[in-house]
Amino acid sequence: MTAPPKDKIEHPAIEPALPSPAVGTAIRILDYLSKQKPRAGVSEIARALCVNKSSCFNVLLTLVHFGVVSKLPGVAQYQLGPRLAELGGAARRQYSHRDALRRHFSDLVAETRLVCVIGQPLGDDASFVIIDQIAPPGMRSRNPAPPVGAVVPLTGPALGRALLSCLDDEEAVDIVRHLTPQLTGADELTVRGELALVRQCGYAVSLEHYQKGVNAVAAAIEQAGEAYLVVGVVGHARDLTARRIEEIGPRLAARARELRGTLQLAAEE
Repeated sequence: MTAPPKDKIEHPAIEPALPSPAVGTAIRILDYLSKQKPRAGVSEIARALCVNKSSCFNVLLTLVHFGVVSKLPGVAQYQLGPRLAELGGAARRQYSHRDALRRHFSDLVAETRLVCVIGQPLGDDASFVIIDQIAPPGMRSRNPAPPVGAVVPLTGPALGRALLSCLDDEEAVDIVRHLTPQLTGADELTVRGELALVRQCGYAVSLEHYQKGVNAVAAAIEQAGEAYLVVGVVGHARDLTARRIEEIGPRLAARARELRGTLQLAAEE
C-alpha cells in the first residue's frame, strides 16, 4: 500500500456531506495554511487536500479577493491574509459570554495561581477550540495551557472527556472510535468507565495525559441539553497535584453548573 503524502491532512472520519463543497474547501485551505504549511503553492495545497487543482485555484483567488489569503509577490505561493486578524478580533469581542466567564472564574485563578482555559466544541463532532484563557500575572513564560485558537480533538484528556460525557455512551464511544481507529475493545470499556466517572463527579481529570508534567481538571457547561462550553484548570504537575485536583474539581463543577443557569437565564431574556 502506498503511504500517503507527508503533508496530507487527515480529516475526521465523521464528516457529513456539505451543502457547499467550495466553502468546505476554503475552510480546509485556511486550516492547511495555519497548521501545515504557512506558505504553499496551489499544486501543493490541492495535492494535500485531495481536491481538483482548478477548483483549488478558483477558491484561492476568491479568498485573495477578500483578503483572507494573500499571494506572495514574485512567487506562486499563498499565505494567510490580514483580514483574518480583523475577523478574529471581532469574533473575540462579540463572544457574548466572555465577560461573564471571566467574572465567574477570575477569583479561582487568583486563588489557585493556575490557568483557566475555556473551550467550545466545533461543528465537526471531532474537536473543540480554545476560545479564551485566564492566567494569573507572571504566568506568560511558563504557561502550560493550550493557547487561544488551539484546536484540540475530543480525545483530548480532561477537556475532551468532559465534553464527551454530555453525550450518551454509544455516541461518545463512536466519536472516540473514529478519532482513534486502533481502539480496542478493552480501550472502549476504559472510555465508558471514564465517562461514567466524569458524570458521577461532574468533572474530568488528566494526570500528565495531555502533556508530560502537566495536569488538568475540566467541567462542561451545557445549554439546551447539549455541551456548549468546557472550562478547565491547567497547571504543572507540581502545582496542580492529584490532591489539589480533588479539592478544585468539585468547585469547578459547581461553578460550571451555576454558570449554566446564568447562561440559560440570559438566553431567555
